[in-house]
Amino acid sequence: MQLDDCIKMNEETLTMSKQTAQMLMEQEETINRIDNKLDIVDANNKKSAKVVKSMSSIFGQIKNIIFGVKSDPAVTSMPQSTKPEDKMPTLKEYNIEE
Repeated sequence: MQLDDCIKMNEETLTMSKQTAQMLMEQEETINRIDNKLDIVDANNKKSAKVVKSMSSIFGQIKNIIFGVKSDPAVTSMPQSTKPEDKMPTLKEYNIEE
């Protein structure tokens, strides 16, 4: 009788382990689908952020043109470097006509 009980318990354990393995494979597929969808959402968020940033930049420029917003001279004036390597190239140096 004891041997029969061990065989029955072994069969039940084997059945449960097969069910568990099947559930784990289904969960892995679900996680992979969710991960792929999150990648798509992340890419869409990055694209949206770029669009919003460009829109705000465009509308900010339009607002400045319409309302004539003056910039703060303390903010816009930058110290000029006297070193030749810090000098910005001119349009002529890039062969661009003004």
